[in-house]
Amino acid sequence: MNAWSAAHRGVARRPVLAFMLISLGVGILAAAIPPIANSEILPFGLPLHGVVMSLGAGLAAFLVTAGLSGRAGVADLGRRSVRWRVNVRWYLIALLSVPVGAT
Repeated sequence: MNAWSAAHRGVARRPVLAFMLISLGVGILAAAIPPIANSEILPFGLPLHGVVMSLGAGLAAFLVTAGLSGRAGVADLGRRSVRWRVNVRWYLIALLSVPVGAT
């Protein structure tokens, strides 16, 4: 029994737990590594570790989907992630309202 098959079985058995462990693990690592935790290169003095933590949730979704459904599931996740559900102006309002409100 190799480590990959054991990890695959663990993800298949408890996908929500695997998602939480991966995303929280990435978040804790992002907060623990000083170059990431101390850098404020984003606008308005936002810390970079917040972005890394958000990407950790995306990485966790990708890995759990890959573990459960393989390539077909990952391709479906990618298609669903870029599908336009509403008019473009609502995306622009959502993206621009926070910076405009902050200024």
